[in-house]
Order: sequence, then C-alpha cells, then structure tokens
Amino acid sequence: MTFTEIILLLQSGTLSRKKENEISRECLQKIGDALQSEMRRRAIWAAPPRWLGEEYSHWENWYDEQALEDLSTNCYLYIFSRYSKFEPYLKKGKEIDGLIINYIKQFLTQQQKMADEIGYAVGCNVKAAVKNCIENKLLFANPAEILNTRTTVLTFSVTLNTPNDKEKLQDAIRSIKYWWALRLELVRQNQEARRKLMELISELPESYITGFRYGDLMKFIQDECRAEWNAIIKIDEETSLENSDDDKAKIVLVQPDTTSRNDWRDWCDLKTKILNAIQSLGKSDGVRNRLKILVEELFIYIEVGAEIPKQAKLARNLSHIYNHPQNLNRDITVLRQLMSEL
Repeated sequence: MTFTEIILLLQSGTLSRKKENEISRECLQKIGDALQSEMRRRAIWAAPPRWLGEEYSHWENWYDEQALEDLSTNCYLYIFSRYSKFEPYLKKGKEIDGLIINYIKQFLTQQQKMADEIGYAVGCNVKAAVKNCIENKLLFANPAEILNTRTTVLTFSVTLNTPNDKEKLQDAIRSIKYWWALRLELVRQNQEARRKLMELISELPESYITGFRYGDLMKFIQDECRAEWNAIIKIDEETSLENSDDDKAKIVLVQPDTTSRNDWRDWCDLKTKILNAIQSLGKSDGVRNRLKILVEELFIYIEVGAEIPKQAKLARNLSHIYNHPQNLNRDITVLRQLMSEL
C-alpha cells in the first residue's frame, strides 16, 4: 500500500484493533525503509546512531532492527503531528506520498541539526561548494541528475568517469596548506567557507587527482572537521564560561533587572567599564578587538537571560574571529583575569 492508502485507512475509524495494529506496523515499516534510503543517501547510515540524538546513543548501529524501529516511531509521531497540514489534500482525494517523504526528510534534517551540529553544517557547505563547482564546469558529475553520496562520481574532465581511491584523495587534501585552517571555518554555513572549499577542490588536479566519489569527499571532510574541534578545543563539555576551578578567575555576570532603572543604569556602567578595561589592555589591536566581540556576545546572552554557552559552542558561534579555538581559550583566560580586577 502507498502512504496515502495507509493514512486513509488509519483515519477511517472503521478498523478493528487488530487490523489497525497491522496497518500501523506496515506504516512503520515503510517509514523505516524511507529513512534507511535517505540516510544512505546522506552517508549517515553507517554513522554512530548518536549522531541523530542522544536517545539513540545506546545502539551500536542502525542495522539493529530495534534501533531503526525507535527512529521510525519518532518519525511516525513527527508526521502525524502535522496531520492538519495534509488532511485537506486527503479530503480532495489527492495523493500525499510525496508530502510524507518530504516530512521524513525534514525529520532527519531536524535530528541532524540538533544532534550533529558540526556534521550538518559541514555537509551543507560541502554540498553547496560541489554544486558551485559543477555549475562552473570545474567538476562533472556522473550521474548528473542529483548528488548522491553512494553513487555520484565527480571528475575534472567530462571524458573521465573513474575516481581515484579515497586514500589518495585524502592525502591530496591534506597536502594543501590552508586545509588545516579551513576545517575550522567549515563548521559554519557561509559563502566565504564555500568559496575557499571550491578553491581547494580546484587545486586537487595538481596532486594528480582526476576524480573522486562524492561520498568519499563528504565523509572525509565531515570527519576531519569533527575531529579538529574535538581534539583542539580540549574542553570538558560540562564546563561553561561561568564555572571555573579557580575561584579567583570566575566570570560572574548577573542578568540585569530591566524593570529597574537603577539596575539597568548600573549594568550599562559595568559594560562600559569592561569595554574600557579591554581597550586599556597592553595587548595587540587584534586581541583587543576579539575580546570586545567576545564580551558583546556574552552581553547579549546575559541581557536576555539565556544560559551562557559552553566554550565549544561559543567557539563555533564566533568562528569568524577565532580561526583557532586555542585563541578563544587564551582570550577567556584574559577576560577572567580582567573581571577579577574590576
């Protein structure tokens, strides 16, 4: 049965409990098949289940039927929570299979964005950069219809269709001197990062790369970016900016009471003192400018009463000024010292 037929039956109210359970199981099976197909296309089928959420972290892989059933059940609930959106199409007798498939894709995207923020952002940048390369005739895709991490082969000549092996591709990328810095920029979706990635791809023929599998490129870049952040930041994810083992170096800023004119005036005075103290530091202009951007970012969180993010997330948010996370660590140390003296 199609998704349309299944949903019409489930919503008819004419099924026995036994028959309704059978149809629901068939619906879950179809959702699971669609999820598996889309996960393979996105090259996340073989990835750790935790990449789609901590609730799946106790599963080793998606080949476990129960793991996929858990994911399918959550997707089932996601789809039916949007019943009011596709009910009008059903009443008009229209097919909704395409709409259900779109909801399945939306569900996966939502899970990826929440659970694997780095992998998702990097994947979007890689896909956009490759598409731009194809549009500018720097790369030729086979098959040309759609980018697929399982089947698409990318070559630098329309007459070639044999890719180099992934080890040679990885060595070629690593040999490009700005690759190490680019890994940090790719964790945020922006045009500049994509432009630099296009430039990197265009240099691959200099290392005798004639072609490669799209999936090999995607997986390598995502894994490298994840590893870079995990290895370089070296920050306990449980440690946030306002917590420190050194009681003398804590950053303690309390949300101002916006309903009290005096409190708000005191808060504005404190902000001015902090910015003036940064300007008076015996540091380079670059360091002072970074510190100003950092504290202004913190001011925003404080003024809206939001929790100050952990350093790893803050580094990603400010990756446009922190090409290397260790610079953020040093700036936070300076800021803590400055705050202890105010």
